[in-house]
Amino acid sequence: MGQFRTLAVVAAAILLSSCGGGGVKSVKPVIQNDPSPMAAKQPSTPPEAKTPTSLSDALLNGSDEATLARLLPQFRADLNRPDASGFTPLMQLAATASPALLKQALQLGGDPSQKVTVNDRSFDTVDMVQAVFALQRPASIQQQQQGALTLSGTANAAPSTTPLSPEQAQQLVVKLALLQSYQAEQQLRAADPQHTKLQREFQQWSDTTRQQLAALSQPIATIAEPTLPPVETFAKSPFESVAMFQQRMEQARQRREQQTAKLLADYRQRVEQRNRQVEKTSRELAQLQQQITQRNDDYQQRLAAISADIEQRIAKQQPHFIAKAVATVYGAPWLQALEVDGQPKYDAEKGLMFASLGFSHLEERQEVIFPIAAGRGAEQFYRQLQAGSLIPQVAFERDAAQRLTLAAVTVAQAQHTLSARLGSSELFTTAKPLEVVLQNRSTPEQLAQAEQPLVRFDEQALAQLQLQNPNIKDVQFEAYLQQEQQAFNDDIPQRLAQISAAPIDKRQWLFVIGIERYQNTDNILYSRRSAELFAQVAAKSLGIHPSRQVVLLDDRASSGQIQDQLKLMLSKVEAGDRILFYYSGHGLPVAEEGNTPYLLPADKIPDFVADDPFYRADNLYQRLQSSAAAQVVVFMDSCFTGTTDGKSIFGGTRAATRLQPRRLTLGEGAKMAVLTAGTDKQFSNALPESGHRLFSYYLMKELMNRPASVGDLALQVTAAVDRKSRDLGGLNRQTPVLAGNRQLSLQSSNR
Repeated sequence: MGQFRTLAVVAAAILLSSCGGGGVKSVKPVIQNDPSPMAAKQPSTPPEAKTPTSLSDALLNGSDEATLARLLPQFRADLNRPDASGFTPLMQLAATASPALLKQALQLGGDPSQKVTVNDRSFDTVDMVQAVFALQRPASIQQQQQGALTLSGTANAAPSTTPLSPEQAQQLVVKLALLQSYQAEQQLRAADPQHTKLQREFQQWSDTTRQQLAALSQPIATIAEPTLPPVETFAKSPFESVAMFQQRMEQARQRREQQTAKLLADYRQRVEQRNRQVEKTSRELAQLQQQITQRNDDYQQRLAAISADIEQRIAKQQPHFIAKAVATVYGAPWLQALEVDGQPKYDAEKGLMFASLGFSHLEERQEVIFPIAAGRGAEQFYRQLQAGSLIPQVAFERDAAQRLTLAAVTVAQAQHTLSARLGSSELFTTAKPLEVVLQNRSTPEQLAQAEQPLVRFDEQALAQLQLQNPNIKDVQFEAYLQQEQQAFNDDIPQRLAQISAAPIDKRQWLFVIGIERYQNTDNILYSRRSAELFAQVAAKSLGIHPSRQVVLLDDRASSGQIQDQLKLMLSKVEAGDRILFYYSGHGLPVAEEGNTPYLLPADKIPDFVADDPFYRADNLYQRLQSSAAAQVVVFMDSCFTGTTDGKSIFGGTRAATRLQPRRLTLGEGAKMAVLTAGTDKQFSNALPESGHRLFSYYLMKELMNRPASVGDLALQVTAAVDRKSRDLGGLNRQTPVLAGNRQLSLQSSNR
């Protein structure tokens, strides 16, 4: 496995070469199965694998090419960053890695034009490679046309003290041509007016946009909740009746509401102001995100068009890059006389003079043959070979596969030009053509990434802008509610025990929701208790099988559970079935939707309930009505005014206003009937003396009397609730309302 040399070795090579040492003999590119002593001494794998923290760290620790290829995208920012030695990782890769790995580094943004200074000498990547490999005597390019290349030799040439093997030369030619190609591309981009204009426009926009992102991404502080006054403690005296105790408790409740009203109003006002800022910022961020996407796309499209033009111009210069690289790596060609047993290697009978062709930087030599007639001319030619005074011209040709082949070797004589050949062949070729392929360069996306990072939208910026609940649960006041719940006399369980159970009818379904304890607003007195008992009353009075009942109470009545369980039940309902739906919990109108009534799940913030249209009352009714059931009866112990037990669901300024929900309209001939706890201007009451909701208490009492139809049930419940609410006095008037088909039966079919 190839081992990569450290930057310290490269630095030492450059220092020696700059002091006239002519390069370091042991410095050479690493290839697979490197037979050099250095490769033999190093283990194939490090004794302890450590995760590199940078690209320089990976190079210094001898990572192999496969590892580096995997790490390059991760540490692309390191490519042009000099380490302690002063060299960049790109320079190290250019000196030691394969052409494929170097090309990957260039595509990821490596800058071959970046300069470093070592020992008072300035280097870019090409300079550094030439210094490491002592490529100080490039051949002069005599001619270059349509892929053909002619290198001019030199007199009295001397071979390098650190000659390159064919494999090394092959890799160096490709790498130098790559580096020069990318340097030329950078120069073209820098000089291209369209590209310069695009970069200037985009840079100005990106700077402004990043400032906007930074400003909009600042967290918006939440408003601290106010400290509510302590709650009075109560205990029923043995000398006061339940009614007297209830009256004292009600007076305490009213006093507390007066105490907390201003605190809650101020808190709500500040929270709503904060939430408006959050919503405004969220909208601006969303708009900015769209602008960023559009602008980045436009930038990439325009850059791709410019890049395509530059690529075409660079492609036309490929022969020049290859020629320059070959001239640098091969060096000047030279000829040397060949001798056999101390005599010139010359066939006088055939007139063939044998010579050795070399290049100043290559270790490989090639025997060439010049046709020279016997006589004084041959002797003179031989003496010139011995003296090294002949200046050869070496011509290469490039085929369709981008391979360079040695095509001709000529020397200029006084009257004519001599052309060499190899053996009896008329064409002079090398055994291993030089393959230089520079096509398939960077994609427009890679160029865009390497050249200018696009503006990226921070998705966390929106995530941190959370709306705040403007309502406060009066947790301390729950103690009052708990005490009040203990002071009642409920006769429903006794009545239920005395009635006979109706025959089981598996064509009936019961869905019950009872929410007493809310996570984000005040609780409702007796709501859970009423829902639990209603489920028992309905099941026994109407004969509903346990497998056909869904009862969701408090935490189980979350927004997700209600949706999932209702969808599941409705998927099982068949034609001819009957559904009874009961809800006891907060109902509220959404002012932004014309006071459209909504049900409030246990985990929802009242101000944001409209975010989920599933809980809009008319949507829920429509879902029930569009089911396969033949009859749907809905009982709503919620008035949808936003007020329960005289206390608003909304704290603060909104608490002072009783909202009027939009009325429900159902056709008389529909398969559905809805009985609500009160009119659109009333709130629902508790019945503390019985430990129930007022509407639910009389609903259960009348349901146990087994009325024949929904209309009969509604008539009795409405009269009882209205009469009792009058006794409560003040604004507690409550009159249930029936909408829809009052003829729907409530009798079990016993099928």
